[in-house]
Amino acid sequence: MFGLSFSELFVIGIVALIVLGPERLPKVARTVGHLTGRAQRYMRDIKSDIQREMDIQELSKLKEDVKSAATQLKTDFENTVSEIKDPLASIKEEMGDKAQQLKQDIAQELPDLSTLKPTSTKSVGEVTSSNNAKNVS
Repeated sequence: MFGLSFSELFVIGIVALIVLGPERLPKVARTVGHLTGRAQRYMRDIKSDIQREMDIQELSKLKEDVKSAATQLKTDFENTVSEIKDPLASIKEEMGDKAQQLKQDIAQELPDLSTLKPTSTKSVGEVTSSNNAKNVS
């Protein structure tokens, strides 16, 4: 953790044994161990909090990127649809005009059908049966 080698730890242990004595050394070593453990847990918690904050920032940035990409895609789609729709609308209008013109031309060219009188009084069934009879003979 602090970059201490075994020989340095051994010297520190000998000095602590001389200064503290053999009776208090185990209690102090236990206390130092607990404090070291707490410090390590505290540092690990701080690191995880920092990492969590970085992840949250990264996710919010990703969210904004996705949102802007979706907006751009929507705009592009709407532009494409309008590019297709505009010519189709003009074609539809043009075809409607041509259909109206054709209707008027047909109405002018054909006589009024209500004034025409049928030339034959036979029904469709009679015409068919008479045609079949002619074909057989």
